[in-house]
Amino acid sequence: NYNKKKKKKKKKKKKKKKKKKKKKKKKKKKKKKKKKKKKKKKKKKKKKKKKKKKKKKKKKKKKKKKKKKKKKKKKKKKKKKKKKKKKKKKKKKKKKKKKKKKKKKKKKKKKKKKKKKKKKKKKKKKKKKKKKKKKKKKKKKKKKKKKKKKKKKKKKKKKKKKKKKKKKKKKKKKKKKKKKKKKKKKKKKKKKKKKKKKKKKKKKKKKKNF
Repeated sequence: NYNKKKKKKKKKKKKKKKKKKKKKKKKKKKKKKKKKKKKKKKKKKKKKKKKKKKKKKKKKKKKKKKKKKKKKKKKKKKKKKKKKKKKKKKKKKKKKKKKKKKKKKKKKKKKKKKKKKKKKKKKKKKKKKKKKKKKKKKKKKKKKKKKKKKKKKKKKKKKKKKKKKKKKKKKKKKKKKKKKKKKKKKKKKKKKKKKKKKKKKKKKKKKKNF
């Protein structure tokens, strides 16, 4: 009985300890890999020029295998445009070092903002003293004079305009009566046309004689 109990207890304890140790080791390895990937993503957001870097590495490996003196002579004779493109790409690497210095300048700007707030408080105290004196004198005088003068002038102008319009309409009616008299004179001219028709009848009589 004693031997059976001891064997069962030893087997259970050994299996539990081994499983716990294996799980902890795997989790630590995964966390280290994630930190390395985050640093690479920050460079992509600033400037997407990683495609140009890969082309440079492939060209440099070919030069090391072959002789460098032979390739320099060929570039001077045939391909001068390729030299200009390589020089511009090397200058872009130096610009990335300057961006690190710009981050330090942003921290200095935060300290300058605190100094500007203190200067604004001093200016506000001086402006309040000047405004109190001007408001009391100007507002009382301007409001009383303007309201009284405007009301009297508007009433007088409206009465005069209405009387003038009525007199003009009466004069137009007299002119219409004179136009009717002129039309009667035109009717007298039509009577003269009837005399011409009598002459045509005389011509018909001559045809009968023939």
